[in-house]
Order: sequence, then C-alpha cells, then structure tokens
Amino acid sequence: MPVPPRPQLVAIAVLGLACGSPETVKLPSPTDFRGSVLDTESPTTDSNPPLDSAEPTCPSADCTGCCDETDACVDILNDGACAAPGEDCRDCTVVDRTCAPDAMCVRTDRLDAGAIDDRIVHIRTMDDALQTRRDLLTRIFGTPALPSLAPTTIISPTADPFEVADDSVRVERLELELPGDVTTPVWALFPENPSGQLVVVHQGHWHTLKEGRLASVASVALARGDTVIGLTMPLFGDSVGPVPTHDDLIARFPDDTPGHGAQVFLTPVAAAIDYVTAQLAVDTIVFVGISGGGWTGMLYAAIDPRVDVVIPIAGGEPLYQRTDLDWGDREQSDTHLYEVAGYLDLFVLGTLEPGRRYHMVQHRYDTCCFAGTGYQDWEPTVRDTLAALDGGDFRVVLDESIHGHEVSPHTLAALVEPALAGDSVRYFDDTLPAYGVFEVDGDWTRDGSSGFGADAATTTDGTATWRVSLPTGAWTAALTWASAPDLSTSVEVQVSVDDDSWSAVLDQTTDPAGRVDADATWQTVASGTTSAPAELSVTVHSTDGRPIRADALRVEAAWSP
Repeated sequence: MPVPPRPQLVAIAVLGLACGSPETVKLPSPTDFRGSVLDTESPTTDSNPPLDSAEPTCPSADCTGCCDETDACVDILNDGACAAPGEDCRDCTVVDRTCAPDAMCVRTDRLDAGAIDDRIVHIRTMDDALQTRRDLLTRIFGTPALPSLAPTTIISPTADPFEVADDSVRVERLELELPGDVTTPVWALFPENPSGQLVVVHQGHWHTLKEGRLASVASVALARGDTVIGLTMPLFGDSVGPVPTHDDLIARFPDDTPGHGAQVFLTPVAAAIDYVTAQLAVDTIVFVGISGGGWTGMLYAAIDPRVDVVIPIAGGEPLYQRTDLDWGDREQSDTHLYEVAGYLDLFVLGTLEPGRRYHMVQHRYDTCCFAGTGYQDWEPTVRDTLAALDGGDFRVVLDESIHGHEVSPHTLAALVEPALAGDSVRYFDDTLPAYGVFEVDGDWTRDGSSGFGADAATTTDGTATWRVSLPTGAWTAALTWASAPDLSTSVEVQVSVDDDSWSAVLDQTTDPAGRVDADATWQTVASGTTSAPAELSVTVHSTDGRPIRADALRVEAAWSP
C-alpha cells in the first residue's frame, strides 16, 4: 500500500525544542561553556526554586537566550552552543558543527574552491536528522515550516503546457507572487478519474514544458489517471522577475536577513502540492525533475516528507566532485545554504522516512554537467546512514544510453514508468540496476552502442549474476540481449529462488522471443510463486567458448510501491 503523507514529522522536530522537554538532550551547565563570557560573581540569593515550586527557573517566554541543563537562562554562548530565543540550548560541537548568528548549527569546512566541504554525511541520529531538516527550513524560509501561499490568479480551463492531455483532462494555470518580486506560473492537470497519485514534473532550465522529454513523463502519468503538476525554474519560460539571472536572484536575499533565495525555487512546489491536495485525496506524491528541476527535487524532498518518490535526473552532485562545468547557477552551491546541510545530508533527508524512495539518475556521458560515475564514491555512505536510521531506499541509477542532457527513452521506460505504475515490473540493467545487485566474474566489455540502455556487456569466459529481493507472491523473470551471429548458441541460464532452481539454454545469435516493453523484447527464463520474501538469483555463462551477452533482467512481481 502507498505510504501516506507524513507532515507530522516536521512538527515532532519543532515540539522537541520546548524548554524543559524530557526528550531534549541538555548541554553542560553554563559555567562549563569554554570561552563563554558569563557573570562569574556569586549570586546573592539562591536562584534555584524549591523542589515543590510550580514556577520554572527558565520560562521560555522570558528567556532571550536558551535554557541549559539546570534550567538556567543562558544569554551569552560560545560557538559550540546554540539556540534561538526561548529554545533549548544545543551543543553544535556534538555534531561537528558551530553556531551561526541565526542559531543554526552549520559546517565551516571549505574546499579549495571556497565551497562547503560536503564529502561526508554529517547526520548521525534521527534527532539530528529532524533538527537538520528544521534548521534547513529556517535558513530557507526564515521559519521552521513550509510556506503557505495561495495563487493570486487561477485560469481555468487553459492550454496544456505539455501538449499531451486530451479533452477529459482539466488544466488550470496558477499565478504565484513570490518573494524577491518574482511572478511564476504553475500548471495543474486533473484527469477525469484521479488515481490518487500526484506527479510533480519539473522542467528545469528550459523555457517550455515540452522540452527535455518530460512531456513524456506527463503523458504516462495522465494515461494512468495521475494528477500532474508542471513547473519551470524562476525567470524561465513565463516566470518573470526584476533581475535576469538566478545568481542575481539569490543575491537579493542577503545572508544577514531571514530567508534564502532558494525559497523562490521551492515555494511554487509547496503551493502547488497544497492546492491539489486541498481539492482531492492524494495517497502518493512523486517528483520527477530534469537538470535544475532535478536539483529542485533534491532540495524539496529534504524538507517535505510528503514526497514519497523523488527521481532527480542529471540534477546535481556533491560540491567536492564538481568541475568547472558543473557548478551551475548560484543556488547549486551557495555557502549560506549548504553549510546547514551538504548534498549527502540532503540525500539522507530526502529518504529519511521508511517507505520513501529516492532514485537519482546519473548520466555517464552527459554533455552539460554532472557526468561520470563519481557517485560510486559516496552512494554506499548514504545507503549505510539510511540503513542505520531505518530510512527509505536511496539508489543512484547510471544511464549510459544518452550523450545529452535530457530524459532518455531508457530512463523513461526502465525507471520512471515502473515507478509511476507502482513497480509491478522492475528492470535490472548490467551497469547499475535501479534495484538489486549485478555481479560479474571474468573479463567483460561493453560496446556502448547496443542492447538495453546501449551498454550490453560481453565476455567469452566469464559469468554474470543478478540478485534481486522478491516480494511474496507470483513472479516471472525474463532476459533480453542484443543478438549477433558470433554469439553463443548455448548460453546456460541458472535461476534459483531460495532452495528451488531452474535452468534454460538461450541462443543469442537470434533475438529474444516474448513480451515487448521498455524498448526491448524479453524472453522468459523462469517463473514461480513465493510464500514469503525471497532472493532471486539469475546467472548466465557460456558452454561453448563463444561470446555471450549479459544485458538486462526483467522481473514482474507483486512489488510494493
């Protein structure tokens, strides 16, 4: 069953700051704050009330600093202790941070280029994660909550910006007046019989929603009855403002004033989700974005746990891995934003709650930015952190099928469409599967021009194995390959599910025979039913010394979204 929205988690983080809360981890007494400038004169009277007194020593309404472990009001704190007026004291040094003037615990380490050093995950506990989310909200919006913004104008009906909807879909255009004197439109597309799923489609740095192949995402979503939100970046398309660039826009929000320019990018998302959910029941929210739209999804998912699935495509990478071509506009790297939470922290926050899924698409051969396989350096760290926190499912999916900067047909068919459909079918490529594990033994090469995802792997003496966690119920496994006359006519396939096993022999000089989907033809090699979750293993190897291909595995099962 889809995981319902979880806005209450933000509220928990806020309530946990009430002075004297038994859940709060207290700091040492004020005299233990090294470097503090405190009054060391002995008090003339006992400042501690009797044990039966009903009056607290440190009423939060009267304290302009914060309450320490003795419930004394501390007005002057060293750099290691931190709190906004009326809140509990926090020790920033516990999480290797320091206190900023706006009472946020922030990172100060810098890379050689001057950007925040985000090579590690700084979140260690669930309390720390929720507090970091609250700090991030406060730094962006000036308050620890998402903004509530109603559209100034609603035009209905209006033209479909994707140009994919039929007459049964009601299209509305919402005009939003944003901070920074920016006006931006948002489109809401309501199918006649809504499925209960809301798909946010963010186009990024193009000027229309037809570009970048995200119109295909909207088409797939509408075909299954999903409600669709369409957005572009501020100052792009029909969005207008007083300055010409994003760098200028961020500069309109000085660091010494509440709120960050990132709010202009995120407020339209929150406003659109609020507008749709106020009109109809929504049980699942999916965010798909390309380029700057992918970056928006990265940041927005970190602050709004209502987003169940986020698929950022070629949208960014940690600052420490960026080259001159990868820095992007100022919102991608501004110190005042990322000193609160670096990119690895954002990935954790965007997948923090159980049941959430974060599938980040990386283009190996992107012609714009963020190309390569650098994610292999940090993805295990993010996944390990989430496992320790009992969080959701974070994965980076490598797309080698495209030399460009848009949604590829491969990503659309192999990842986006299954995600929108509840993952009744999953595809496991030979590079990095969206789910599961792909392992090889022996010498393998990839020709980069054929097969599923244009990256078919070939060997003459090795084996390849896919390992997949199956849910309870019926399942079917099928393989695809790019046929060639020099390949083996007797490729042995070994399939096992726990103690059960099957075998098959494939002739890879001919094309697979079977179901056609995801731009490939799939030949079934085994099927069955499990009474409990189990591991599926599919191994291919050659029996005649001729080359074989391990291209992709398709598994149909009763996956839970």
